[in-house]
Amino acid sequence: MQKLLNETLSQKEADQIWAELEIACYRLSKQETKYLSFQELYHGAYKLIIHKYSDMTHDNLIKTFQVIINEQVSKIGYESVGDFIKIFEDVKSFSQHISGVFLYMEKNYLIPKKQKTFQQIIFELFKTKCFDDQGLSNRIVQSLLSIVKQDRTGQQSDKNKLKAALQILIDLNQKTLFKNNQYKIDVEYIQNEEFYKNQFERKYLNETQKFYKDEFQQYINQSLWVEDFIKKINERYQQEKQRMQYFPKCSHIKIQDTFIKSTIQQYYPDIIQKGQGLFEFLANNQINIVIEIYKLFVLNDEAFNAFSLAFHQYVASTGKEILRNNQNVLEDFIELYNRVLSINQQLQLYGSQEQKFLLDKQIKDSLCSVVNSSNQIMQQLSKYFDELLKKGINDSQIETGFNIFKLIYSKDSFELMYRKGLCSRLLDGNSVSEDQERLLINRFKVECGSVMTMKMEIMYQDIFKSNNEYLEYKFYLDSKRIQSDFEIKILSQGNWPIKEQNNFALHEDLQYLKTLYDNYYINHHSKRKLFWCYHLGFVNIKGSFDQKKELVCSVLQANILLFFNQLRTFKVQSLVQLIGQEQEIIQQEIQPMIQLGLLIQNGDVLSSKLKLQRLKVKQEQLNNDNDTKELILDRKLYLESLIVRIMKARKQLTHDELLIEVEKLYKFFVPDQQLFKGCVESLIWKDYMVRDGVSSYVYKA
Repeated sequence: MQKLLNETLSQKEADQIWAELEIACYRLSKQETKYLSFQELYHGAYKLIIHKYSDMTHDNLIKTFQVIINEQVSKIGYESVGDFIKIFEDVKSFSQHISGVFLYMEKNYLIPKKQKTFQQIIFELFKTKCFDDQGLSNRIVQSLLSIVKQDRTGQQSDKNKLKAALQILIDLNQKTLFKNNQYKIDVEYIQNEEFYKNQFERKYLNETQKFYKDEFQQYINQSLWVEDFIKKINERYQQEKQRMQYFPKCSHIKIQDTFIKSTIQQYYPDIIQKGQGLFEFLANNQINIVIEIYKLFVLNDEAFNAFSLAFHQYVASTGKEILRNNQNVLEDFIELYNRVLSINQQLQLYGSQEQKFLLDKQIKDSLCSVVNSSNQIMQQLSKYFDELLKKGINDSQIETGFNIFKLIYSKDSFELMYRKGLCSRLLDGNSVSEDQERLLINRFKVECGSVMTMKMEIMYQDIFKSNNEYLEYKFYLDSKRIQSDFEIKILSQGNWPIKEQNNFALHEDLQYLKTLYDNYYINHHSKRKLFWCYHLGFVNIKGSFDQKKELVCSVLQANILLFFNQLRTFKVQSLVQLIGQEQEIIQQEIQPMIQLGLLIQNGDVLSSKLKLQRLKVKQEQLNNDNDTKELILDRKLYLESLIVRIMKARKQLTHDELLIEVEKLYKFFVPDQQLFKGCVESLIWKDYMVRDGVSSYVYKA
């Protein structure tokens, strides 16, 4: 090393060394390596650099590279892609040999000055020669596009050539990254896809869009069935996905988006709305084709939103049709619900998490719109639970009913209906199982909170206390040696869905039993007051006519019959005055007894008929009048307590913020603006909070 540094190298000697290197460069470009000694070549290049001939060597190399590249590119013939790939491989091999021979120059001259490496110089010269020539550039690109077109039209094509050529377009545009280490500067090659995108990708995407637009427009013009149209799109999509593996990864999303925009986004309205479209597939339960449509539509946001909206409209329109039929409404809706749920479960296997959530929400909203468009389903659901709890519960039936219950917005309205059925079951004692009753109540409690089930639980407590109270009363009668078959249930006022009715004058036999219990109850519960509900009771009467009969009738019917025990004939008006009840009600009560032949009516005169068949008159059902006032009062109390709880925690909120917080927490019903404002005004009047400005409230209590 020291000897070489001490030696001098004249210009003539330097020119002679370069001449030998130049000849070697031409031989390397022709792959004639067997005539060369790489050690001698490296030594010669090394002598030029250490004797300060670096600039001369660099300039001469650039000129030599230009000549060699021009000669190589001129070999690209008609079969552009194959020639292009082969010549690039030769150029790449040439650049590697050059980098080896001039390694010392690259490491100690080019890289320290952060100049282009020999590989980068040679690649850029090759890129410039190939693609600055517009004719050659178009020939190469069109050859690449022809390979794709042949593949799309089912012709034989060499996709491996396509893959290799596209990778060359990326390799030709490599960038160098210089890294400073402690003692040297390293270089790293970074791929840059901009040249590939400009030269090929944009043209390819335009060709793809045009190809699929023209193809599928022909299918539309041919009035192809939607099912076949979807199959065509799906086939093309799968082919395009397989073809994408031959393209650089940077193009995959763009190719997919271009295909989707040219097919799915372009024609989804026709798929949804055309004669045999999505509605008909859903109506005919053709789930497989619905799934195929959805698998494609999740690829595009517009198509997905249109699918979700169409599904929503189908469920809503089908549900409204069920409501219009007015027969077996709940049964038909359960069938629709189960079918929609089954389809949704299959659709949830596809799409992003956000799309799964949005579709699920859209379907739930459509079902909710049907359930809450009228009270029909709510009323029949209450009867559905009532029948199940009377006949026996099937877990799947309860689960289905409970899922429909969760769709109801006005759960307080349903609670009132359900409580009426519970009231009937508790008073009549015809529930299959108390455990099943309590299990369902607990599910209501978990879903909506204790507000919904509080009155139901109190009703159960009342029945339990009444049974104990009755046993104590029986013990009391036995101790007094009083014979009385008189069972009574004590119900706490305000918790049972019982409409108060005006009572009437009792026959002395019934009055005796009532007075007997009144005296007992007052002595044991001095601070309580009883209000008798005659319309909920029933009486067993044993009658002796031509033969002994036992009657089961309402209290009012028993009252009327007991008066006939004294006189065989009464005028209707006389009974009205005697009992103290309206004539219309009296007439309604005696009508069943007349129809069964127990009484005979001749004009305004009633008489008892001696011939009597066995009679069982069922007790009067609970009154089903509109309970709007009670419902509004319950809602007002619940909403006020919710507002107080929120304000106590937040201290100060604007009107809109308070409404948002209420809507987050409510589970029982949907509060309307008028009710909300009324509750706020009521709480301000009660000094729970005060206004702070125009639309802000501060907690005060």
